[in-house]
Amino acid sequence: MVKNVLITGASSGIGRATTELLASKGYNIFAIARNEKRLDEISGANINTLSADIATEDGRQAIKEFVGSTHLDLLINNAGLMAPSGNLSNVDLARWRYQIGVNVEAPLFLTQNLLENLSGGRVLNITIYSSFHVRPGLAAYGTSKAALNMLTE
Repeated sequence: MVKNVLITGASSGIGRATTELLASKGYNIFAIARNEKRLDEISGANINTLSADIATEDGRQAIKEFVGSTHLDLLINNAGLMAPSGNLSNVDLARWRYQIGVNVEAPLFLTQNLLENLSGGRVLNITIYSSFHVRPGLAAYGTSKAALNMLTE
Protein backbone atom coordinates (compact mmCIF):
# COMPACT_ATOMS: atom_id res chain seq x y z
CA MET A 1 0.00 0.00 0.00
CA VAL A 2 1.33 3.45 -0.94
CA LYS A 3 1.96 5.76 1.98
CA ASN A 4 0.99 9.44 1.80
CA VAL A 5 3.33 12.04 3.28
CA LEU A 6 2.91 15.81 3.51
CA ILE A 7 6.17 17.77 3.87
CA THR A 8 6.38 21.51 4.51
CA GLY A 9 9.47 23.42 3.50
CA ALA A 10 9.89 20.92 0.67
CA SER A 11 11.72 23.18 -1.79
CA SER A 12 15.13 23.26 -0.09
CA GLY A 13 17.44 21.74 2.50
CA ILE A 14 16.15 18.93 4.69
CA GLY A 15 12.65 19.23 3.23
CA ARG A 16 13.79 18.80 -0.35
CA ALA A 17 16.14 15.93 0.50
CA THR A 18 13.35 14.19 2.43
CA THR A 19 10.88 14.76 -0.40
CA GLU A 20 13.23 13.30 -2.99
CA LEU A 21 14.26 10.35 -0.82
CA LEU A 22 10.72 9.32 0.13
CA ALA A 23 9.47 9.81 -3.43
CA SER A 24 12.28 7.55 -4.71
CA LYS A 25 11.04 4.87 -2.30
CA GLY A 26 7.51 5.03 -3.71
CA TYR A 27 5.80 7.29 -1.18
CA ASN A 28 3.11 9.65 -2.47
CA ILE A 29 4.32 13.12 -1.51
CA PHE A 30 2.43 16.35 -0.93
CA ALA A 31 5.28 18.87 -1.13
CA ILE A 32 4.53 22.32 0.28
CA ALA A 33 6.73 25.44 0.15
CA ARG A 34 6.46 29.20 -0.31
CA ASN A 35 9.08 29.34 -3.07
CA GLU A 36 7.12 28.31 -6.16
CA LYS A 37 10.14 28.47 -8.48
CA ARG A 38 12.19 26.06 -6.36
CA LEU A 39 9.15 23.87 -5.80
CA ASP A 40 8.69 23.58 -9.57
CA GLU A 41 12.21 22.11 -9.80
CA ILE A 42 11.04 19.06 -7.86
CA SER A 43 9.39 16.53 -10.11
CA GLY A 44 8.12 13.00 -10.02
CA ALA A 45 4.96 11.09 -10.78
CA ASN A 46 4.31 10.69 -7.06
CA ILE A 47 5.17 14.27 -6.03
CA ASN A 48 2.29 16.75 -5.79
CA THR A 49 3.38 20.34 -5.19
CA LEU A 50 1.64 23.39 -3.78
CA SER A 51 3.04 26.85 -3.13
CA ALA A 52 1.49 28.09 0.13
CA ASP A 53 2.49 30.18 3.13
CA ILE A 54 1.92 27.98 6.17
CA ALA A 55 2.12 31.01 8.47
CA THR A 56 -1.26 32.22 7.20
CA GLU A 57 -4.75 30.83 7.65
CA ASP A 58 -5.28 31.09 3.88
CA GLY A 59 -2.13 29.07 3.24
CA ARG A 60 -3.13 26.35 5.68
CA GLN A 61 -6.64 26.22 4.22
CA ALA A 62 -5.17 25.87 0.72
CA ILE A 63 -3.13 22.90 1.98
CA LYS A 64 -6.25 21.32 3.51
CA GLU A 65 -8.07 21.70 0.18
CA PHE A 66 -5.04 20.39 -1.74
CA VAL A 67 -4.96 17.21 0.35
CA GLY A 68 -8.73 16.82 0.22
CA SER A 69 -9.87 13.58 1.83
CA THR A 70 -6.54 11.77 1.31
CA HIS A 71 -5.37 9.87 4.37
CA LEU A 72 -1.92 11.04 5.51
CA ASP A 73 0.40 8.49 7.06
CA LEU A 74 2.91 11.18 7.97
CA LEU A 75 2.99 14.96 8.32
CA ILE A 76 6.50 16.40 8.43
CA ASN A 77 6.44 19.97 9.75
CA ASN A 78 9.83 20.92 8.37
CA ALA A 79 9.38 24.52 7.19
CA GLY A 80 11.43 26.94 9.20
CA LEU A 81 12.50 30.54 8.99
CA MET A 82 15.87 31.60 10.38
CA ALA A 83 15.44 35.36 9.88
CA PRO A 84 15.57 37.57 11.82
CA SER A 85 19.04 36.67 12.95
CA GLY A 86 21.68 38.80 14.54
CA ASN A 87 21.74 40.91 17.66
CA LEU A 88 18.45 40.88 19.59
CA SER A 89 18.72 44.63 20.15
CA ASN A 90 17.89 45.09 16.45
CA VAL A 91 15.01 42.61 16.08
CA ASP A 92 12.03 43.98 14.18
CA LEU A 93 8.69 43.08 15.79
CA ALA A 94 6.90 42.23 12.53
CA ARG A 95 9.73 39.94 11.40
CA TRP A 96 9.88 38.33 14.85
CA ARG A 97 6.14 37.60 14.76
CA TYR A 98 6.35 36.15 11.25
CA GLN A 99 9.19 33.85 12.34
CA ILE A 100 7.12 32.65 15.30
CA GLY A 101 4.21 32.18 12.89
CA VAL A 102 6.26 29.93 10.61
CA ASN A 103 8.23 28.04 13.24
CA VAL A 104 5.67 27.57 16.02
CA GLU A 105 2.12 28.49 15.07
CA ALA A 106 2.10 26.89 11.61
CA PRO A 107 3.00 23.37 12.78
CA LEU A 108 0.31 23.55 15.47
CA PHE A 109 -2.49 24.89 13.31
CA LEU A 110 -1.59 22.90 10.18
CA THR A 111 -1.62 19.71 12.25
CA GLN A 112 -4.95 20.77 13.73
CA ASN A 113 -6.38 21.39 10.22
CA LEU A 114 -5.25 17.95 9.06
CA LEU A 115 -6.33 15.86 12.06
CA GLU A 116 -9.07 14.10 10.09
CA ASN A 117 -6.53 13.15 7.41
CA LEU A 118 -4.04 11.92 10.02
CA SER A 119 -6.20 9.33 11.79
CA GLY A 120 -3.65 6.67 12.76
CA GLY A 121 -0.87 8.71 11.14
CA ARG A 122 2.15 10.39 12.69
CA VAL A 123 3.47 13.94 12.98
CA LEU A 124 7.17 14.81 12.92
CA ASN A 125 8.23 18.33 13.89
CA ILE A 126 11.75 19.25 12.75
CA THR A 127 13.77 21.38 15.16
CA ILE A 128 17.47 22.16 15.54
CA TYR A 129 20.41 21.97 17.92
CA SER A 130 20.18 25.70 18.68
CA SER A 131 16.81 25.08 20.32
CA PHE A 132 18.72 23.50 23.22
CA HIS A 133 22.01 25.41 23.10
CA VAL A 134 22.57 29.12 22.56
CA ARG A 135 24.22 30.09 19.29
CA PRO A 136 25.27 33.71 18.84
CA GLY A 137 23.04 35.51 16.36
CA LEU A 138 20.36 32.79 16.38
CA ALA A 139 18.50 33.59 19.59
CA ALA A 140 15.22 34.32 17.81
CA TYR A 141 15.45 31.13 15.75
CA GLY A 142 16.48 29.04 18.75
CA THR A 143 13.66 30.52 20.82
CA SER A 144 11.06 29.63 18.20
CA LYS A 145 12.40 26.11 17.76
CA ALA A 146 12.56 25.62 21.56
CA ALA A 147 8.89 26.58 21.64
CA LEU A 148 8.23 23.97 18.94
CA ASN A 149 10.05 21.40 21.07
CA MET A 150 7.72 22.16 23.99
CA LEU A 151 4.70 22.07 21.72
CA THR A 152 5.80 18.66 20.46
CA GLU A 153 6.20 17.36 24.01
